[in-house]
Amino acid sequence: MPPYGSGLRNGFAYTSHLPAYFQVNAARRTASTPLFGGTKAPFPVINLFDRPYQLRDGTGIGVGAPQYTQRRNYYLALSQRF
Repeated sequence: MPPYGSGLRNGFAYTSHLPAYFQVNAARRTASTPLFGGTKAPFPVINLFDRPYQLRDGTGIGVGAPQYTQRRNYYLALSQRF
């Protein structure tokens, strides 16, 4: 299930909230290569459509700075069986 949030509370005495957000992630579970015998290479993509959103707007007690979520990220991990 993709991450969804209704928006954190903000403003004076936390009486309002930020807009809702929806993030789509994609992952290929495992790409096996028979050439190297047992090598696996998962390749997840975080925030597939590259739609950053504001997580916190900097209002509230002790916050002081707005925070945004990550942009599109690609990860590659290699594992080899012995």
